[in-house]
Amino acid sequence: LDLTPISIEPPISEYGKDQYVIPYNAKGEYDPNSRMVWDIRDHSKIIISNPLSSKHQRTGEIFKKDNQGNYVIHLGRSQYRFGRWWIKCAMEGKWPYVLPFVNIHPKMLSAKIDCVDLVSEDN
Repeated sequence: LDLTPISIEPPISEYGKDQYVIPYNAKGEYDPNSRMVWDIRDHSKIIISNPLSSKHQRTGEIFKKDNQGNYVIHLGRSQYRFGRWWIKCAMEGKWPYVLPFVNIHPKMLSAKIDCVDLVSEDN
């Protein structure tokens, strides 16, 4: 039995702090031909994208990171934790279903990426 720990730390993003390029479309569906910037910086506005969720289409925000590096999400008066392991999973396209949330105004990328626009863009 191999008990070697695996790293679940999100990779460093070249596009800005807590902004990751993932192969999902604007609806949060896996699509190897899509490239979306998943902006999970503090106070980024999100919408629940998974149609199977009881909170589907509700809006909220990424509030902050907790002391373990997980994201604290506010939806109305409710608070949820979003594990940091999601970042690596989404970047590698390993979540075959609809993402739990996307940005309200998702940024889709073409083949050419302009890093300056991503870092300086306001929510």
